[in-house]
Amino acid sequence: MSDCALTSDLRVERRRDGAIVVRVASCDADGRPLPDAVFSFREGDSQYAKWERELLEHKVVPR
Repeated sequence: MSDCALTSDLRVERRRDGAIVVRVASCDADGRPLPDAVFSFREGDSQYAKWERELLEHKVVPR
């Protein structure tokens, strides 16, 4: 069993085509790195509005 802990290690970004991509970083499972989990949402998807809010609330504004 892995000693992996849940963290908030995720990235939310908007692609040029308008889709929102959520990437959740994986952790090491018994010495073997797993691939990140990647989800994409398009306008009309049930989770799109939730992730759009997340994106806008945490957007980094250049100085």
